[in-house]
Amino acid sequence: MGFAGPLFIVGMPRSGTKLLRGLLNRHPLIGVPGVETEFLPWLVHHFARFGDLRARARFDAFYAEMLRHSYFRYRREHGNLVDAGRWHEACTEFSAAGVFEALMRVEVDAPRGGARIWGDKSPSYIDDIPLLKQLYPAAKVLHIVRDVRDYCLSIRKAWGKDMLRAAQRWADGVSKARRDGAALGADYLELRYEDLLARTEQELRRACAFLGVEFEPAMLTLKKELAGPVLLECGYELVMPPRPLRRLSALEMQLAQLRDAVRLAQTNRSGGGFWRTALFHLRYFVTTRG
Repeated sequence: MGFAGPLFIVGMPRSGTKLLRGLLNRHPLIGVPGVETEFLPWLVHHFARFGDLRARARFDAFYAEMLRHSYFRYRREHGNLVDAGRWHEACTEFSAAGVFEALMRVEVDAPRGGARIWGDKSPSYIDDIPLLKQLYPAAKVLHIVRDVRDYCLSIRKAWGKDMLRAAQRWADGVSKARRDGAALGADYLELRYEDLLARTEQELRRACAFLGVEFEPAMLTLKKELAGPVLLECGYELVMPPRPLRRLSALEMQLAQLRDAVRLAQTNRSGGGFWRTALFHLRYFVTTRG
């Protein structure tokens, strides 16, 4: 039997993970949930306190706790939440890895023994590649990277974040992911967002070969070169000259983080009020970093 998962799509926020997931999900043998889980590291670190989940009563208590996480709140609000009974029944192993795998297999209809690859797209797992491989020795990791200049502009536009802090976080996050990925050997593949846009078929063929599946023409949505040729015609340079490296101090990073937190809450109120929105993002932070 070929590779059946898990596949983890990781990358810095606003770097094309959603686009990559959407393209891969057009393949009939690849299934990645349309919602980011983001809770797996938290689950691993807190799993022991839930006890033996083979007992249904314990599993129900565990399920009630999990409903507090953003992934399950979103699923419930949109009417497609997997119930406790179905999740429990899908578990063949009651470890953190086994329970998570069971949920993902149910979400994407990838039963054990089948050919469908199950996976997850959670950008924050870019910091947890060694943990992912420890939990799932057969795991493959797809890391998508976006030009830091476009990344910072996108971060600023979407959430009003400090671009200097964003650039430093990008450099640190991408560098660590590449080091961690190198340790995975053939189970790690790095794609560039710009290449995925400009040479969609070529990059998707690389991804398919990496996953051991045949390329499907239905995966294509972008077929032509985009802005690069026009930039050259207009006399623009595609490569900017490098500037001397200057890292922000710890204090500068903390102050920028505080400003970003306020801007994030202000930007994403969605009618819920400042403090309710701030509480939502605090819970998300605790889940992904706590």
